[in-house]
Amino acid sequence: MIDPLCGFRRLSVACLLLVALGVGARALCDEPSPALEVRLIKPEQQLAEILKLFEGTKAASPAEALSLWKRADPTQTLGKPLEAVIALVNPKMIAEIRNLDDATLRLNLKAGKLDWWVAIPHDDGTLAAAGPALALTDGGPEPMLDGASVYRLGSAVGPLMAQKGSMVAVAMDRDLLARGLNARPRNHTPVESGWAIQINPSAIGPDVPANIKPWTEGLKAFNATSIEALMTLKGGGLELNVKTTLARPPIGPRPVIDPSWFILPNGQPMAEFELAIDSTPEGRDRVFEVIDRVERLRPDRANIAPARVRLTLLAAARGANLETDLWPGLRGISGTITADEGRTPNQGMILLHFKDKAAADRGEQLVNKLGKGLKVTVDRKATTVGIATSPQSLSVALAADFSRRGPVMKLGLDPIERYVAVWPGRWPGLEDEVLAHDGSPILWIGNSSATGLRDQIRFDGSQELIQRMLARSIGK
Repeated sequence: MIDPLCGFRRLSVACLLLVALGVGARALCDEPSPALEVRLIKPEQQLAEILKLFEGTKAASPAEALSLWKRADPTQTLGKPLEAVIALVNPKMIAEIRNLDDATLRLNLKAGKLDWWVAIPHDDGTLAAAGPALALTDGGPEPMLDGASVYRLGSAVGPLMAQKGSMVAVAMDRDLLARGLNARPRNHTPVESGWAIQINPSAIGPDVPANIKPWTEGLKAFNATSIEALMTLKGGGLELNVKTTLARPPIGPRPVIDPSWFILPNGQPMAEFELAIDSTPEGRDRVFEVIDRVERLRPDRANIAPARVRLTLLAAARGANLETDLWPGLRGISGTITADEGRTPNQGMILLHFKDKAAADRGEQLVNKLGKGLKVTVDRKATTVGIATSPQSLSVALAADFSRRGPVMKLGLDPIERYVAVWPGRWPGLEDEVLAHDGSPILWIGNSSATGLRDQIRFDGSQELIQRMLARSIGK
């Protein structure tokens, strides 16, 4: 049976996409950004995964959830543009958005000016038809470009759109439009579906927004030459895989987390971490270089002394020497903070893992000096020295059999150099109706390769989060 609304839905998708590109691009031009590429890979599969999150709820899709929410109180609104997009997220749209497979947005910052263009290589005519439709409302035709019809979408400063064969391009000017029309798909590692993101730190200028500048400066201090990421939703879990290429990748054997470092907390953990330490002089220099570069971004701290010098002086004031008694013999650090049922933090602990008994002896003496006069407990087991706010928790942690690897096994990246788990539902200020106290953690693990760094971040509680949000807003 032919769906009489199929053509209308397809044209609606095209118009909304092109309007969003035009409005979003003008907003981006107001603020400089780093060079960036975002590519959609089989978006219909990601839409199907989004719809699976709604299985077993009162609403079968975001569109239906929005309808029920507004029906309960017609005065409620999320804004017309957002509601229009949400209304299109329904099962019938899965087949319609296949046109966006391999759609690519590219941003490039040159001399403080942001250039951008979008290429959509597999249009079946739907998006091409949207250009004249939008031009009739608030735009108009432009001179042809390489035999392709060109339309201005929106006002005189709006973006341009052109079509050649199955390729549709949208850009801020004619030169960039030509580049979009002639774009060819880049060679990417085959993946099932998701959002592929690439950042080129060398193209990041000094005028980026203040809220992201610490991150960009940190990347430059680490000599990152490229960042490739893939974000995907699968099986109710949201996963981000990141590969960072370094101009000076770590040389030699890398430190790895020992399974015995994983803390068995005496309570409900809000967060926990394990970190393998590169104890070489080069590794320490790199870390402190990043800290100093980021810290000095603030005008009031531009001339502050190096962090390493300040730490050394603070320790020396208590008769401790970090350069001889801590850094050379330190293998790794573990830590945890726990909360009670009311989401109030009640215990904190840090474990220092040393290379051998002699290093642990020096470390224990150093920790005792630093902790003198503070309301903390210091204890030791073999080559691990612990400091905690609760003597009982520290005793339990040091006496436990650390044979487990915890939720880290779910991610499958091995060996592991860094591991962080955060339970959002156990932090104060977050509503119980949305984030469960015993909900899934956000997991982050990472290691090094011959060319740089690899990291994975995953949250398996997406479906649980959606269900609790819907139960609160529209009922079960």
